[in-house]
Amino acid sequence: MIRPISLMIDSGAFNSWSRGITLDIKKYIAFIKRNEHLIYSYVCMDTIPGFKGQARTLAQVQQSAKLSYENLQHMKGAGLRPIPVFHQSEAFEWLERMLDDGEDYIGFSRNMNKKSQWQQAGAWLDECFRRIKKHRNGAKVRTHGFGITHQKLLARYPWFSADSTAWVIQSSYGHVFIPTFRNGGMDFSLPQCLKVSIRESCSSYQPFGMLSQIERDHVAEYFKSIGTDLLSIIHNKNSRRIIANLQFFKGLENQLNIKIFQASNFRYNSLMNETNVRHRLFSYWDIMDCSTKKLEQYSEGKHEPPITRIAKVDWTKQSYLNTRYANFIERMKIEDCDATD
Repeated sequence: MIRPISLMIDSGAFNSWSRGITLDIKKYIAFIKRNEHLIYSYVCMDTIPGFKGQARTLAQVQQSAKLSYENLQHMKGAGLRPIPVFHQSEAFEWLERMLDDGEDYIGFSRNMNKKSQWQQAGAWLDECFRRIKKHRNGAKVRTHGFGITHQKLLARYPWFSADSTAWVIQSSYGHVFIPTFRNGGMDFSLPQCLKVSIRESCSSYQPFGMLSQIERDHVAEYFKSIGTDLLSIIHNKNSRRIIANLQFFKGLENQLNIKIFQASNFRYNSLMNETNVRHRLFSYWDIMDCSTKKLEQYSEGKHEPPITRIAKVDWTKQSYLNTRYANFIERMKIEDCDATD
């Protein structure tokens, strides 16, 4: 049965590690087996080295890689085929071992405890894909990029899939992704992040109020193509920004021809259904107590009806909309001038 939602399950190792809690791999295996018919793919329960807030040692990294490999064998021994994860800080011998074992779907996770630039991650990924291409089993390997949504990294390598939280993180900061407009079309592989909230005082992104009229027309054209407009994004605040960002990643997914799993939870279910987002990623940490029935409803694209709220003002009146728009543009100009002083 082909389900409306393709659900990837992450082991939740990072969530538990950051809280100083160790997950039970036996319970994780039981959860996957119980719900395997609802899941598109699932990730091996890897081990995170060191302790939160402390620098990792080479010995800790090597030990965590060894434990992660043992977990992989444990899950395979239980009849499962999880996605193993190769981390940027680990020795390449572990990637070679995965390839020797015939793993056909491998995840890659760049260092998240450092503010590493995409160039540094790119050099590491260059070597990863070089080794895959060179290996005798490399031709059948599918690759997944964990948290890799930088456009240059996505477009540079032959990913099968990736995942992202950028859609919700940037929304909370008052930002929306838009494609670059060139040659009469929209290029999603060269995204721009546009500031559309007047609440954020610090932002390196371009405020809408400082765009040229031609650029504003392009933005308006794009918003219209995804079924929204700037005023709706301002009035509905975060929910409309989330929908706009989800629509952007759908465009990026289609252009690059890869599966981009949007990391989520039940909280955003209705918004994802509204946007028809098919590829979604859940952390086992968030759903370990979830019933099979609820997960089945989710995988079928069902959700509870949203709460109806009574608006304090009539947002449909054109006079109100015009006033809000004018105030928004003026405040964005003032804020941008203050930031450059």
